[in-house]
Amino acid sequence: MISLYDCKVVHARTWPKAHRLAYRFFWFAIELTQTQTQLPAWGLVGTGRISLYRFKDDDHLCIPGSEGLSLAAKLSQYLEVHGIHWNPSEPGARAVLVTQLRFLGYVFNPVSFYYCLRSDGSPVAAVAEVGNTFGEMKLYPMGPKTLINGEFRLRVPKYFYVSPFTDLTTEFEFRLPPPSDRLIADVDDFKDGKKILIASLYGRKKMATTPEILKHTLRFPLVTFQIIFLIHWNALLLLLKGTPYFKKSSNPNDQREVLKRT
Repeated sequence: MISLYDCKVVHARTWPKAHRLAYRFFWFAIELTQTQTQLPAWGLVGTGRISLYRFKDDDHLCIPGSEGLSLAAKLSQYLEVHGIHWNPSEPGARAVLVTQLRFLGYVFNPVSFYYCLRSDGSPVAAVAEVGNTFGEMKLYPMGPKTLINGEFRLRVPKYFYVSPFTDLTTEFEFRLPPPSDRLIADVDDFKDGKKILIASLYGRKKMATTPEILKHTLRFPLVTFQIIFLIHWNALLLLLKGTPYFKKSSNPNDQREVLKRT
Protein backbone atom coordinates (compact mmCIF):
# COMPACT_ATOMS: atom_id res chain seq x y z
CA MET A 1 0.00 0.00 0.00
CA ILE A 2 1.21 3.48 -0.82
CA SER A 3 -0.09 6.94 0.01
CA LEU A 4 1.02 10.58 -0.14
CA TYR A 5 1.46 13.30 2.43
CA ASP A 6 1.01 16.84 1.13
CA CYS A 7 3.39 18.67 3.47
CA LYS A 8 4.73 22.00 4.56
CA VAL A 9 8.34 22.13 5.76
CA VAL A 10 9.63 24.93 7.98
CA HIS A 11 13.23 25.58 9.04
CA ALA A 12 13.93 28.45 11.43
CA ARG A 13 17.51 29.03 12.59
CA THR A 14 17.85 31.31 15.62
CA TRP A 15 21.61 31.20 16.27
CA PRO A 16 24.27 32.33 15.45
CA LYS A 17 22.46 33.98 12.52
CA ALA A 18 18.71 34.09 12.09
CA HIS A 19 17.45 32.40 8.93
CA ARG A 20 14.06 31.00 7.98
CA LEU A 21 12.64 29.09 5.04
CA ALA A 22 9.32 27.42 4.39
CA TYR A 23 8.27 25.38 1.40
CA ARG A 24 5.71 22.78 0.34
CA PHE A 25 6.50 19.30 -0.97
CA PHE A 26 4.98 15.87 -0.86
CA TRP A 27 6.29 12.65 0.62
CA PHE A 28 5.40 9.07 -0.13
CA ALA A 29 4.36 6.67 2.64
CA ILE A 30 5.07 3.03 1.79
CA GLU A 31 4.05 -0.03 3.79
CA LEU A 32 6.87 -2.55 4.08
CA THR A 33 6.16 -6.26 4.21
CA GLN A 34 8.29 -9.11 5.53
CA THR A 35 9.56 -10.18 2.11
CA GLN A 36 9.29 -7.24 -0.24
CA THR A 37 7.83 -3.84 -0.85
CA GLN A 38 4.43 -4.25 -2.45
CA LEU A 39 4.95 -2.05 -5.49
CA PRO A 40 4.64 -2.96 -9.16
CA ALA A 41 7.71 -3.18 -11.37
CA TRP A 42 6.41 -0.38 -13.56
CA GLY A 43 3.88 2.48 -13.61
CA LEU A 44 3.88 5.99 -12.18
CA VAL A 45 5.25 4.51 -8.94
CA GLY A 46 7.17 1.25 -9.05
CA THR A 47 10.43 -0.57 -8.61
CA GLY A 48 11.48 -0.66 -12.27
CA ARG A 49 13.68 1.75 -14.15
CA ILE A 50 10.85 2.99 -16.35
CA SER A 51 8.72 4.16 -13.40
CA LEU A 52 8.34 7.93 -13.01
CA TYR A 53 8.78 7.56 -9.23
CA ARG A 54 11.02 4.63 -8.44
CA PHE A 55 11.44 2.89 -5.12
CA LYS A 56 14.79 1.19 -4.62
CA ASP A 57 15.58 -0.84 -1.49
CA ASP A 58 19.27 -0.01 -1.79
CA ASP A 59 18.56 3.69 -1.19
CA HIS A 60 17.78 2.88 2.44
CA LEU A 61 19.34 1.18 5.49
CA CYS A 62 22.70 0.71 3.82
CA ILE A 63 24.00 -1.47 6.66
CA PRO A 64 27.06 -3.62 5.83
CA GLY A 65 26.15 -7.31 5.77
CA SER A 66 22.45 -6.74 5.13
CA GLU A 67 22.69 -6.91 1.36
CA GLY A 68 19.96 -9.02 -0.20
CA LEU A 69 17.53 -8.66 2.70
CA SER A 70 14.15 -7.02 2.32
CA LEU A 71 13.88 -3.56 3.81
CA ALA A 72 11.56 -4.85 6.55
CA ALA A 73 14.08 -7.57 7.43
CA LYS A 74 16.92 -5.03 7.53
CA LEU A 75 14.83 -2.83 9.80
CA SER A 76 13.99 -5.68 12.17
CA GLN A 77 17.62 -6.81 12.30
CA TYR A 78 18.85 -3.27 12.98
CA LEU A 79 16.33 -2.71 15.78
CA GLU A 80 17.23 -6.06 17.40
CA VAL A 81 20.88 -4.99 17.57
CA HIS A 82 19.69 -1.93 19.50
CA GLY A 83 17.59 -3.95 21.92
CA ILE A 84 14.24 -3.22 20.26
CA HIS A 85 12.14 -6.24 19.24
CA TRP A 86 9.83 -5.90 16.25
CA ASN A 87 8.97 -8.97 14.23
CA PRO A 88 7.79 -8.23 10.67
CA SER A 89 6.62 -11.84 10.27
CA GLU A 90 4.08 -11.48 13.08
CA PRO A 91 0.59 -11.52 11.50
CA GLY A 92 -0.64 -7.96 11.09
CA ALA A 93 2.68 -6.32 12.01
CA ARG A 94 3.74 -3.63 9.57
CA ALA A 95 6.15 -0.81 9.03
CA VAL A 96 5.56 2.47 7.24
CA LEU A 97 8.40 4.32 5.51
CA VAL A 98 7.90 8.05 4.84
CA THR A 99 10.40 9.15 2.21
CA GLN A 100 11.12 10.64 -1.18
CA LEU A 101 11.32 8.28 -4.15
CA ARG A 102 13.62 8.51 -7.12
CA PHE A 103 12.20 10.92 -9.69
CA LEU A 104 13.53 10.30 -13.19
CA GLY A 105 16.21 8.15 -11.53
CA TYR A 106 17.43 10.77 -9.01
CA VAL A 107 16.73 11.08 -5.30
CA PHE A 108 18.07 12.93 -2.31
CA ASN A 109 16.54 12.36 1.10
CA PRO A 110 17.56 14.77 3.89
CA VAL A 111 15.55 12.51 6.19
CA SER A 112 13.29 9.47 5.98
CA PHE A 113 11.20 8.04 8.80
CA TYR A 114 10.32 4.43 9.63
CA TYR A 115 7.44 3.59 11.96
CA CYS A 116 7.03 0.00 13.20
CA LEU A 117 3.62 -1.12 14.38
CA ARG A 118 2.21 -4.21 16.11
CA SER A 119 -0.69 -6.16 14.68
CA ASP A 120 -3.13 -4.04 16.74
CA GLY A 121 -1.67 -0.85 15.23
CA SER A 122 0.16 0.24 18.38
CA PRO A 123 3.65 1.70 17.80
CA VAL A 124 6.79 -0.25 18.70
CA ALA A 125 9.64 1.76 17.25
CA ALA A 126 10.67 4.57 14.96
CA VAL A 127 13.90 5.20 13.09
CA ALA A 128 15.04 8.48 11.59
CA GLU A 129 17.35 7.97 8.61
CA VAL A 130 19.24 11.23 8.10
CA GLY A 131 21.19 11.82 4.90
CA ASN A 132 23.79 14.34 3.80
CA THR A 133 25.06 15.57 0.44
CA PHE A 134 28.16 13.36 0.68
CA GLY A 135 26.18 10.18 0.02
CA GLU A 136 26.16 9.22 3.70
CA MET A 137 23.42 8.39 6.17
CA LYS A 138 23.02 7.86 9.88
CA LEU A 139 20.24 6.06 11.73
CA TYR A 140 18.67 7.22 14.98
CA PRO A 141 16.55 4.45 16.59
CA MET A 142 13.69 5.04 19.02
CA GLY A 143 12.06 2.20 20.94
CA PRO A 144 9.19 1.81 23.43
CA LYS A 145 11.14 3.60 26.17
CA THR A 146 11.14 6.77 24.06
CA LEU A 147 7.38 6.67 23.47
CA ILE A 148 5.88 9.49 25.54
CA ASN A 149 2.27 10.65 25.28
CA GLY A 150 1.84 8.89 21.96
CA GLU A 151 4.97 10.16 20.24
CA PHE A 152 8.58 9.05 19.97
CA ARG A 153 10.95 11.52 21.62
CA LEU A 154 14.72 11.43 21.62
CA ARG A 155 17.48 13.96 22.16
CA VAL A 156 20.92 12.73 21.12
CA PRO A 157 24.19 14.20 19.79
CA LYS A 158 24.29 14.21 16.00
CA TYR A 159 27.85 12.90 15.52
CA PHE A 160 27.10 13.27 11.84
CA TYR A 161 28.01 15.93 9.30
CA VAL A 162 24.61 17.12 8.15
CA SER A 163 25.11 20.86 7.71
CA PRO A 164 28.38 22.81 7.43
CA PHE A 165 26.78 25.43 9.69
CA THR A 166 26.25 23.13 12.68
CA ASP A 167 29.03 21.41 14.62
CA LEU A 168 28.89 17.67 15.11
CA THR A 169 28.20 17.68 18.86
CA THR A 170 24.98 19.64 18.41
CA GLU A 171 22.03 17.56 19.60
CA PHE A 172 19.09 16.41 17.52
CA GLU A 173 15.75 16.35 19.28
CA PHE A 174 13.20 14.15 17.51
CA ARG A 175 9.46 14.29 18.20
CA LEU A 176 7.67 11.81 15.96
CA PRO A 177 4.01 10.87 16.43
CA PRO A 178 3.18 7.78 14.34
CA PRO A 179 1.57 8.90 11.07
CA SER A 180 -2.18 8.65 10.53
CA ASP A 181 -4.34 11.01 8.49
CA ARG A 182 -1.79 13.62 9.50
CA LEU A 183 1.98 13.53 9.43
CA ILE A 184 3.95 15.53 11.99
CA ALA A 185 7.71 15.36 12.44
CA ASP A 186 9.82 17.79 14.47
CA VAL A 187 13.62 17.56 14.35
CA ASP A 188 15.17 20.45 16.28
CA ASP A 189 18.81 21.29 17.05
CA PHE A 190 20.07 22.05 20.54
CA LYS A 191 23.44 23.47 21.56
CA ASP A 192 24.40 23.79 25.23
CA GLY A 193 20.75 23.33 26.17
CA LYS A 194 19.55 26.07 23.84
CA LYS A 195 17.32 25.41 20.83
CA ILE A 196 19.12 26.88 17.81
CA LEU A 197 17.18 25.37 14.91
CA ILE A 198 13.52 24.48 14.54
CA ALA A 199 12.68 22.03 11.76
CA SER A 200 9.08 20.89 11.29
CA LEU A 201 7.28 18.82 8.69
CA TYR A 202 3.53 18.46 8.75
CA GLY A 203 0.89 17.52 6.25
CA ARG A 204 -2.26 15.60 5.38
CA LYS A 205 -2.64 12.16 3.88
CA LYS A 206 -3.82 11.58 0.32
CA MET A 207 -4.45 8.32 -1.47
CA ALA A 208 -1.80 7.65 -4.11
CA THR A 209 -4.22 7.46 -7.00
CA THR A 210 -3.04 8.21 -10.52
CA PRO A 211 -4.83 11.62 -10.56
CA GLU A 212 -3.30 12.58 -7.18
CA ILE A 213 0.22 11.57 -8.25
CA LEU A 214 -0.11 13.51 -11.51
CA LYS A 215 -1.54 16.53 -9.69
CA HIS A 216 1.34 16.58 -7.21
CA THR A 217 3.87 16.08 -9.99
CA LEU A 218 2.51 19.20 -11.73
CA ARG A 219 2.46 21.15 -8.45
CA PHE A 220 5.99 20.08 -7.50
CA PRO A 221 7.86 19.34 -10.74
CA LEU A 222 11.31 17.75 -10.39
CA VAL A 223 10.63 17.40 -6.67
CA THR A 224 13.87 15.72 -5.60
CA PHE A 225 15.93 18.10 -7.75
CA GLN A 226 14.19 21.01 -6.01
CA ILE A 227 15.21 19.67 -2.61
CA ILE A 228 18.91 19.54 -3.41
CA PHE A 229 18.71 22.99 -5.06
CA LEU A 230 17.07 24.52 -1.97
CA ILE A 231 19.74 23.02 0.29
CA HIS A 232 22.55 24.61 -1.69
CA TRP A 233 20.69 27.90 -2.23
CA ASN A 234 20.08 28.35 1.49
CA ALA A 235 23.68 27.37 2.25
CA LEU A 236 24.75 30.26 0.02
CA LEU A 237 22.41 32.64 1.87
CA LEU A 238 23.84 31.53 5.22
CA LEU A 239 27.38 32.09 3.95
CA LEU A 240 26.44 35.58 2.80
CA LYS A 241 25.07 36.27 6.28
CA GLY A 242 28.46 35.35 7.75
CA THR A 243 27.33 32.18 9.51
CA PRO A 244 30.31 30.21 10.91
CA TYR A 245 31.29 27.30 8.68
CA PHE A 246 32.60 23.87 9.76
CA LYS A 247 34.61 21.74 7.33
CA LYS A 248 33.80 18.03 7.15
CA SER A 249 37.48 17.15 7.43
CA SER A 250 37.94 19.10 10.66
CA ASN A 251 36.48 16.58 13.13
CA PRO A 252 36.55 13.05 11.69
CA ASN A 253 36.42 11.46 15.16
CA ASP A 254 33.03 13.06 15.81
CA GLN A 255 31.48 11.37 12.78
CA ARG A 256 30.27 8.09 14.25
CA GLU A 257 28.23 5.13 12.98
CA VAL A 258 28.02 6.72 9.56
CA LEU A 259 26.79 4.54 6.68
CA LYS A 260 27.69 4.99 3.04
CA ARG A 261 24.96 4.85 0.45
CA THR A 262 25.42 2.03 -2.06
